[in-house]
Amino acid sequence: MQRSCKITIGVFMVLGAMALAFVPLAQSGFLGLQPDPRNGVFAVLLATPWFWLFDSMLGEQAGGFGMLMAAAGIGINAGVIGILCSKFGARDDD
Repeated sequence: MQRSCKITIGVFMVLGAMALAFVPLAQSGFLGLQPDPRNGVFAVLLATPWFWLFDSMLGEQAGGFGMLMAAAGIGINAGVIGILCSKFGARDDD
């Protein structure tokens, strides 16, 4: 896999981990962060479209699984980026 693809996937995963960590840290008031229901927006954006698919499949039962759905969606998106890079990305000669 091309080096730039690995960097892209790594950056995406770091952003996803930061977005997921931000939600409980803000809810606990860590470092003066204000508890706000919009704290999960970044995680949902990185997990789109899978988050919406999981949410529509679970319906009303999805209430307690928001973080899990976001983590799964971010992981799936990272996998999709990896597959696209391996299929369409330029190969290194070494």
